[in-house]
Amino acid sequence: MVPGTVFQLTKEELATADRYEGNSYLRIKLKLESGVKACVWLVK
Repeated sequence: MVPGTVFQLTKEELATADRYEGNSYLRIKLKLESGVKACVWLVK
């Protein structure tokens, strides 16, 4: 388990986050224990 915070982002904010994280990270979608679907960025 990894503690964290879930933020609701617009498509534009998500695109900005992708640009910020750059090519060193991969964004994946997953389902949290709470049942909430979320995106996380993992080191490639």
